Amino acid sequence: MVYCASSASLAVLETFVHLPPAMRRADKFPPLVLVTLDVVAAGLTELSVTDPYDLAQTRRAGTDWLTSMSGVGAWVPSQVVPADRNLLLNPQHPDFGSRVTVVEAAPFTYDPRMAT
Repeated sequence: MVYCASSASLAVLETFVHLPPAMRRADKFPPLVLVTLDVVAAGLTELSVTDPYDLAQTRRAGTDWLTSMSGVGAWVPSQVVPADRNLLLNPQHPDFGSRVTVVEAAPFTYDPRMAT
């Protein structure tokens, strides 16, 4: 599964919150690449869960969607910014190659002001 954010700014937040505390220093930031994708909207679904903070429920819903091969992508709510969404992509889906295209890939560095 490929986990994508709906915007570059959300991708920054989503990746930053998962950094171990020891890596939240400007001199320890990991090298990153910001990848912009073009995804054909047809075939994208909305993954519904009653409690997006219930890890077991969200994992089960994601696994069920992934194994069902019901679509190339599924929208899920962001836990970091609940008003925004992330997109799960299934690279094993037979239509993946025709519906997902890399537009750009560029090195990315966190703003040093994000260091703790």
